[in-house]
Amino acid sequence: MILLILFLLITQVGVTFSHVVFYKMLTQAYAISPSIGSHVAFVTLIVLSFSFFISSYLTTRHYSVAGRIFYVISAVWVGLFLLFFITTCAVAILSFIAPLLHIPFSLTVASTVGYCIAALIAAYGLININTPVVRHIHVPIQNLPASWNDKKVVFFFRLTFRKYI
Repeated sequence: MILLILFLLITQVGVTFSHVVFYKMLTQAYAISPSIGSHVAFVTLIVLSFSFFISSYLTTRHYSVAGRIFYVISAVWVGLFLLFFITTCAVAILSFIAPLLHIPFSLTVASTVGYCIAALIAAYGLININTPVVRHIHVPIQNLPASWNDKKVVFFFRLTFRKYI
């Protein structure tokens, strides 16, 4: 139990830190000065960083429509945030490399393009979430016992909490 708590704590610290990095990139890319709005955005990102763990815990302990909705919202946010964080890292790397190569670089343009592409990828994923890919593959295996002849095997990959979505 101690190892599980330690794992969750370390994971949550990493998730929260990545939200802070994302916030810092937004404030730099769009020249957002400290204001009430930027502080609200920061607090919102910190709360969102905890949402998936909280919703996962609640939906495994108590089933309710509100818990289901909270889980779906937090799962969508985690997916969207992952794409945003990858974009943030890519833009940060580009902003470091571009001056070294004497390539003109705009942090605002690169961030905007990257975040728009990330949002489009997330939208595509949300649109296609309920259309799983089913592939039928014939795999010949030699020396099978006779009892296995004409049998079919089903392999499920990446099963999720479907009853909550």
